[in-house]
Amino acid sequence: MSGHEPRWRRYLLWIGTIASFILSNLAFDTLKSFQPGRWVGGAEYLVVAALAAFWLMIYAPSGWQGFQRWRRALPNEREPSPLPPRLAELQRYAQQAEHWLVALGSDSRGMAAAGWFEQAEPELRRLLFSTDVEPESVDQLAWICDALEARYVRQRRADDLLELSERLATIGEQAGRRDLEELAAVRAATAFRLRGDLDAATLRLGVASNLAPPGPSAAAMRTRRALERSLLQLARADRYSPGADRADAVLNARDRLDDAGRAVPRADLAADVAIHLNRAVVCLYQHDTDTALDHLRLAEARASASRDSSAYAHALELHGVAAWLQGNPGQAVLWWQQAQRRYADVEEREGAARCLQHLGSAALSTGEGVAALALLEESAKLRGGTQGHEVLERYLAEARSQVSEGAGPPAEDTTGPRRIGRIGPLGRLRRVWHRFVA
Repeated sequence: MSGHEPRWRRYLLWIGTIASFILSNLAFDTLKSFQPGRWVGGAEYLVVAALAAFWLMIYAPSGWQGFQRWRRALPNEREPSPLPPRLAELQRYAQQAEHWLVALGSDSRGMAAAGWFEQAEPELRRLLFSTDVEPESVDQLAWICDALEARYVRQRRADDLLELSERLATIGEQAGRRDLEELAAVRAATAFRLRGDLDAATLRLGVASNLAPPGPSAAAMRTRRALERSLLQLARADRYSPGADRADAVLNARDRLDDAGRAVPRADLAADVAIHLNRAVVCLYQHDTDTALDHLRLAEARASASRDSSAYAHALELHGVAAWLQGNPGQAVLWWQQAQRRYADVEEREGAARCLQHLGSAALSTGEGVAALALLEESAKLRGGTQGHEVLERYLAEARSQVSEGAGPPAEDTTGPRRIGRIGPLGRLRRVWHRFVA
């Protein structure tokens, strides 16, 4: 049967069934008046059932087709309409990036996550910078930004991080998302800090504070802004010579960490670890090694609970700094060796390079020029050269001088305080801070 049936035929099944029931009742009432008995009542119901079955057999196919048309007309939440190919590709990569972001730096899948990002980064960047900003794509683009940020911060890729923040700012502005604009401003501050432009970083943090909207992520963003301000103050402290200016910068960093501690959400283990590690750095600047070790133990416990091998390695690295400040270079070397292995396990090259630099400078202090040169050259190799790493360049020059002259350590460098100042591990650690990703 083709075309649309007349309306009256759609209801013929029900009309026929009701009419059959009425007519059969009339017929059997008449029959009972002439021939009373039980068989008459039973036959009545059999006839009605047979008529109903007859009508069902005739009109069941058209009825089923009508039911199917009605079902198709309803919104089906279980089977959403397929996305356009470009949005489907964006969603697939965004979900994969979010999945591997969680694994990045973990003790079980950190190396696999680093390998995935190495392969997927060109495609992630293509999608991020070529996809139009529309309601269906905003969240996916933000996820890709989160994943790439984690990679760029760990690798100290300040220029790429700044480009990423500018793209996220554009996305937030076009989508009317002030939360994304705020996050972009904080990321820009991190990028400028890594480039050494502390004034520009401070300006971007002010912009982020002005943009901050209320909402579920407000506490996490307050924490992140306070952490970034503390890192800026530590970066300023690293530029000052020992004295009142450095002490003031360190105290300001401690105050900003107190702000972060009050704002941090209870469930945010990554932020909690970051706060304790930064507090340990502040204490080490103040040569308060006992309090620093208390914070490091708390950071280790939380990093272990969250299976964050990268944060755990950072705590081990700072343990080495504390041991050096306590006048125990042998123990410091052991800590740095453990941290270097941890960093290598999760493909965190910058962390491993820092530890090799610490170990090389420690070897310089004892006149082991050959060993120091090998360690420092390996550090430079992991970093792709010495450009932007002035301390490493200086150590390499000193190591080559020791090897060529066959000399031991200079007499003025054999004292503890002098050598601590030359190694300068504290300054290197804060500039490469990588533990907090909102």
